[in-house]
Amino acid sequence: MGLQHRGIIVDFDSRRRAMLAQRALMQCVGPRDDREVNAAWDDLMKLVIQAWSWRDPESLDALETALVVLRKRIEDDWPS
Repeated sequence: MGLQHRGIIVDFDSRRRAMLAQRALMQCVGPRDDREVNAAWDDLMKLVIQAWSWRDPESLDALETALVVLRKRIEDDWPS
């Protein structure tokens, strides 16, 4: 019986080196900033659940507003 090739070997070490090289370009944030952005993501998830449950225009408006605020925060963290 011959063996069948059923997978792919992925060189994670080269991916890790590439990620470490990218880290030098990334900007670290302080713990206070991290708590604020995590809270914004938590609020977004709560609003998603509310919008899914209620399915009303007001819930979608609140969700859109939260997304605008979060998008601005994320864009500020990621230089283009």
